[in-house]
Amino acid sequence: MWAEDGQSQARLAARLRIEQPTVSEMVRRLARIGLVTQRTATGDARARHVWLTERGHAIGPAVEAACQAVARQAFAELTAAETAALGAAMQRVYHNLADQA
Repeated sequence: MWAEDGQSQARLAARLRIEQPTVSEMVRRLARIGLVTQRTATGDARARHVWLTERGHAIGPAVEAACQAVARQAFAELTAAETAALGAAMQRVYHNLADQA
């Protein structure tokens, strides 16, 4: 959301490849802790859009740093060739599962 704020919950569900009720629950929890707000879309009272709060924007760099730290730890003992092979294999697995959905 840091790259594209104000997305609809339906778009978030599609991008994350999860069901809309799951996104709704996640958004409710994030709103409860003050990281996002929800607003009705202009012209469509059924569509809810999700916006980061000031606090939500502020934690972006820390979240990115944490993700990078985990990735460094996960791939620390792998060679570049092993990392590339793992990435290619995981893409095939992802596509196999996506084709079943």
